[in-house]
Amino acid sequence: MRAFIAVEFSPEVKQKIHQIQGKLRKYKTDVKWVEEKNYHLTLSFLGEISSEQADAIISVISSGLQNISSFEIVLSGLGVFPNKRNPRVIWMGITQGQKELNFIYSLLKNILQEMDFEFSNNFKPHVTLGRVRSRKNIEDLISSLPKISFTFNDYISEIVFMESKLLPKGPVYTQIFSFKLKES
Repeated sequence: MRAFIAVEFSPEVKQKIHQIQGKLRKYKTDVKWVEEKNYHLTLSFLGEISSEQADAIISVISSGLQNISSFEIVLSGLGVFPNKRNPRVIWMGITQGQKELNFIYSLLKNILQEMDFEFSNNFKPHVTLGRVRSRKNIEDLISSLPKISFTFNDYISEIVFMESKLLPKGPVYTQIFSFKLKES
């Protein structure tokens, strides 16, 4: 299975993210937009793993996350990766909850590196809104990003282990396991 570990958002927050994405869609760019149901914040992309590996990962992460408390995040701000000259990803930022997300990322990194999974050293918590396919109208969209102002929050009470199936119509994500965080 193709798998990743992520933070999922409430339906209300997914709807708000979608409203912001709608403002960006108006620019008629050549972007593959993420569907509303698929918004999430990736903590670790695992790639193709066996069901035995999935079971082992779930087991070690369950014990690793058992003392982590739930927390609030605030979503605000838009940007692009890797830079404005060569945009590949359009994202929504996280302005509160970064400390907690970075701590969970580090914990996952320590656990999963022992299982031979690779991690980036430049984790930047974000929500991918779309992937740029060509430069068509992209300058207009990029120049609009600082002008779109919003702030909304969500309460994170679980980390999820997801399966990703790549289909012609787009990816389908299925929650395999939920790691419940302690009540704070």
